[in-house]
Amino acid sequence: MLETWNQTEAPYPHDLCIHQLFEHQVEQRPDATALVYEDQSLTYAQLNTQANRLAHHLIEHKCAT
Repeated sequence: MLETWNQTEAPYPHDLCIHQLFEHQVEQRPDATALVYEDQSLTYAQLNTQANRLAHHLIEHKCAT
C-alpha cells in the first residue's frame, strides 16, 4: 500500500525553476491544498502569500544592513 500511495512521479518542464513551477500551480489551483502539517493546512494561494511575505522581509533586511 505504501509503495502504491507514494507513486507521485510526474513529468515536469526542465526549463523552469522550482519557484516558477510553484507559481504555475498557484495560478492553476489556488484553492487546492498545498501543505498539511498536524492540524493545519494551507492552500497554494495562502502558501504563496506567506512565501512572498517572507521574501520581501528578507530583501528588506538585507538592504538595511
